[in-house]
Amino acid sequence: MLRDQTLAVLGAGNIGSALIGGLLRGDDVPAAQIRATRRRDHALATLRDRFPGITASSDNPEAVRGANIVIVAVKPQNAAGLLQEIQPHVAPGTLVLS
Repeated sequence: MLRDQTLAVLGAGNIGSALIGGLLRGDDVPAAQIRATRRRDHALATLRDRFPGITASSDNPEAVRGANIVIVAVKPQNAAGLLQEIQPHVAPGTLVLS
């Protein structure tokens, strides 16, 4: 079901990384179809090392463009700002989970 989907995991810290790891271990989604975001360069490097093949960046709008599923995994106090940032870039019909 998810194999033909593109996923964006926004805020791939502890919870977001756990979700990515589970999806990859279960062979549910190919790494090339996962986009993940973090704010800091060292955290992005860690994501790339831990999950080879995913796209990791700090650009939330770019991560959600063309994604079928968007997972918002940021702290609650950061969610409103993130949702405002990505809103113009999320296509109608995209599943957004938080």
